[in-house]
Amino acid sequence: MEVMTSFSNVYCILVLVCITTGGIFLSTAFNQLQLAEARTEEIVDNTNNNLKISMVAPDYWNSGIVSQTISDLNWRLNGLDAVNSQANAIFAVANLPQLVNIALPLGQKTGIISLILSGYVTINKEHNITMTDGSSAHLYSISATPEQLRKVNIAIDEGLDVTLIITQQGDITYFVAYAAPLGRMPEFEGIFQNILSTVRFGSVGFSGSTATEVPASS
Repeated sequence: MEVMTSFSNVYCILVLVCITTGGIFLSTAFNQLQLAEARTEEIVDNTNNNLKISMVAPDYWNSGIVSQTISDLNWRLNGLDAVNSQANAIFAVANLPQLVNIALPLGQKTGIISLILSGYVTINKEHNITMTDGSSAHLYSISATPEQLRKVNIAIDEGLDVTLIITQQGDITYFVAYAAPLGRMPEFEGIFQNILSTVRFGSVGFSGSTATEVPASS
C-alpha cells in the first residue's frame, strides 16, 4: 500500500507538472505570437546536469524558450515551445523534476502511470518508441474532454488531443507534448512528426516516426 501511495504521489505530481507546464507554454506562446521563418531553438543549462534541448520550429509557427525555477519541486524547468499562427496547435519539450527519475521505469513497467493518468484523461493507446542511441521512450496518446479539463482547472470550450512522450536520458527525464483541438489531431500529425524529428536531447533524437513501435515491457 505504501508503494502504491508513493507511486500515486509521484504520478499525480507528473500529471500536474505537465498541466502546469502546458499552461506556462500556452501563456508564453499567446503573448509572443508572430509569424516567423523556420529556425532552430536551443536551451543549454550547465547547472542542470548539462541539460541541452534543441528543435526546429517550422515556418509560420511562433516559438520560444521557457526557463523557470519551481521551488516546491526543487525543479529547474527548461523547455522549448512552438505554436501555429492560428494558436490551435502547440508543441512543447522540457525536462521533468528529478523525483520522477526513480519511479518512472517501474511505474511504466507495472502500468501504474497509466492507471494514474486515466483518472484525469482518456488514454487511447500507448507504446514504446526507440531513440537514435537505442534507448527508449514511452508514448501516450491522450484525449481530454472539456469536462475532464475543468476537473484540473483548465476552462476551455474545446477538448484536446494530446501526445505525451516521456524519456529518460542520463540523469534527466524529459517530456515532449503536442496538442490539437479534440478530433483534429490528424490535421496536424504531419507537422508534429516533422518537428519531433528535429528534437534533440544533447545528441540523442527520435528514430523516425512515432508510428515505429516496439513492444512495451510487461
